[in-house]
Amino acid sequence: MDNGLQVFPDGLLYHGNCIHIMNSLDEKSIDICVTSPPYNAKKEYEKTQQTREEFFEFQKLWLREVFRLLKDGGKLFVNIGWWSGKREKRFFLPLNFITIAENIGFRFTSWINWVKGSLKAPQSGRASGDIYGVSPFFSNGDEPILYFSKGKRKHENNKHENWYKWTKTPWVFAPSHNKKHPATFPLELPLRCILMTSVEGWVVLDPFGGSGTTALAARQSKRNFILIEKEEKYCELICKNLL
Repeated sequence: MDNGLQVFPDGLLYHGNCIHIMNSLDEKSIDICVTSPPYNAKKEYEKTQQTREEFFEFQKLWLREVFRLLKDGGKLFVNIGWWSGKREKRFFLPLNFITIAENIGFRFTSWINWVKGSLKAPQSGRASGDIYGVSPFFSNGDEPILYFSKGKRKHENNKHENWYKWTKTPWVFAPSHNKKHPATFPLELPLRCILMTSVEGWVVLDPFGGSGTTALAARQSKRNFILIEKEEKYCELICKNLL
């Protein structure tokens, strides 16, 4: 990467802090944002586990920048978990996240449940708690995808063969099992979000680039992309996946 920037025919990859980089981009230059931010789940790319206050303060920072970058009528999809933090002090994510986003100016439009795997056999962690006791700990086999809008824009026809089908939830498909990146963010997730809310040639942003899944979805649907990734090794992985 040259000076922290890799240029592709259909997009850009920035290496660095997403807040700083988004701050350098032009206002109202993005059509939609599809992302899955770190949600304090002790993944490899999360150096320390944040407190509730630290976690939500960071959400405010990047959401403000995304709001500034989105055009009027722009869309934001955020895939997060239900819970964060250690079990004894865990906190519920969606409600607080929605409140923060709405205070910034987003309109919470709807909620998509993503069932990971199949309805008969969703993939989840092992349930725990009392062994056959009265205090079990239930393990979720699904995750929320929060859908926000920034104002309105003129109508654009993007109807495709799955348009009506995908307006129904839950969305059911398997998570990713990429051995080179610990996130389970599958191609199908950003692909559906992009196809449902944009047209060819629009610009898609992902501030947490990961392995480049959002860029691959944008490319497959003939959109342009801007990715930001802070870890150099994952920038290298993205380049391998996109070149």
